Amino acid sequence: MRKIVIAGNWKMYKTQAESEEFLRGFLPHLQETPEEREVLLCPPFTNLSVLSRNLHGSRVQLGAQNVHWEEFGAYTGEISG
Repeated sequence: MRKIVIAGNWKMYKTQAESEEFLRGFLPHLQETPEEREVLLCPPFTNLSVLSRNLHGSRVQLGAQNVHWEEFGAYTGEISG
């Protein structure tokens, strides 16, 4: 049986403060999400430490993205240098 993964790729959006604000609203909703679902967030590189700190001990896994030359935008899997 396939595992169901719910993943969010933030592309090149959200500051560190916006990331923390998002988590305050997002984490309570996980109580409604079945335990067998894998939850993954892939923020921009600049937010990895903030999310790592705030997700410690939660069921949310943390992913990363690579670099793109644009300053911001909807570039899947990228982060602005």
